Amino acid sequence: MPEGFGCGLLYPVLIKRDSNCVPRALSLAVFCTKNYHLEVRCRIVLELAEHVQEYVNSSDGTTSQVACETSNHYCDTVYDTFIQEFLEVKSLGTFMGVWQLMAAVNVFGAACRKQSTLIKVYLVIRSCLVECWSPE
Repeated sequence: MPEGFGCGLLYPVLIKRDSNCVPRALSLAVFCTKNYHLEVRCRIVLELAEHVQEYVNSSDGTTSQVACETSNHYCDTVYDTFIQEFLEVKSLGTFMGVWQLMAAVNVFGAACRKQSTLIKVYLVIRSCLVECWSPE
């Protein structure tokens, strides 16, 4: 992404409460509009497809384990969990998890900045969503 890409302003905004909320929020941060959420999802899916081994075998070992353990598709192995989650997340209207946020950081780095902070925030938000979220 070009230097200075995105809005450059931080302020609270309303994002539609649906399974596309992460792509909508990233679309707003990167393109200054929520309307490109499909583009965001496509870029994240392509990133994951092109770098499966990097996400499954993270250099620190713990990131892929956290992503696996927090996935709604938890399986016996990190790889199997990743594949099951990937097969679902490519569809419109599906929730995104830690791996998708990691991919978003790699694709839209200038707009996302620190991956570890993003993952910590996601884990807090996810626990709240699991307890509180209900479709409109």
